[in-house]
Amino acid sequence: MDIGAAFDETLRIVTTAQSMDEGMNPLLDYSAAVYPSPIWATLKTLDHQQDAIGIRTWLEGVLTAEPPPSHVKAFWFGIYNPVVDEEESRGLYMVGSTAPYSDDDPGWACWNDDSYLSDDRYAPSTVLSDIYKAINADDNLIPFGEYTLILGYASLAVAEAIREISPSLFFGGSASNERLDVGVGFDDGDYLLLGRVAIDGFERPTA
Repeated sequence: MDIGAAFDETLRIVTTAQSMDEGMNPLLDYSAAVYPSPIWATLKTLDHQQDAIGIRTWLEGVLTAEPPPSHVKAFWFGIYNPVVDEEESRGLYMVGSTAPYSDDDPGWACWNDDSYLSDDRYAPSTVLSDIYKAINADDNLIPFGEYTLILGYASLAVAEAIREISPSLFFGGSASNERLDVGVGFDDGDYLLLGRVAIDGFERPTA
């Protein structure tokens, strides 16, 4: 199992896809090619788009109700393991960091006393939970499925939300020439730079 290759392919897909379907279909097709399993066809039937709309609505509501302070330099969307009904699951939350994104130092994403922590920082998502349960039903799909579909789906949903809501909300509603890095990843593992929010829109990372 080449996890590095799975991470690279996930990164390639999520940073070039312009919609949820443009991302999830290739991710599921790639997964099926690497590990043939009926699980991938089942996961294609999930309503990824409707779940992503819920995440977008949540994010827009959080940034509107609790505008980020001006000292925020980057946003971290962390993938963590909540326990729901006594079962481990997967979830997504947001934190605003006062340190800029760093490829070399993951400490930028850690919570600090001056981090932007909304009271409503946990995103609603049934799809992340459904993907996690399906993957964990077959030990052969771990951790490959986590990289391609958990990280992949979370990244696609966040990217779609950022594209759809007003960029000014990330700056506390005021105009700014700054760019805010956006990272997505596992609290206990790898992460990726999804892009940057500028006052005039969402920018993909450059090669």
